[in-house]
Amino acid sequence: MLIIKKHNMAIKKDEENKLLLAYDFKDNEIQEHTEGILKEVNQEIGDAIQQYFNVNLTDYGLIVINEDELTMSM
Repeated sequence: MLIIKKHNMAIKKDEENKLLLAYDFKDNEIQEHTEGILKEVNQEIGDAIQQYFNVNLTDYGLIVINEDELTMSM
């Protein structure tokens, strides 16, 4: 599981369904009840996901957008 403290988020790869799942990360704990499908990220988060999971983001339905346009669909 990738944890990005700067953005208070944790990301898990669901290989079976080819999805990336996002969770809130608060007080050093993953908030399992906040699970959602990650669809859009900024460049910084996209780079971190690509490096950590070694995946092509589009294969997992992820769109990297300009931070000004960022909206997370959860």
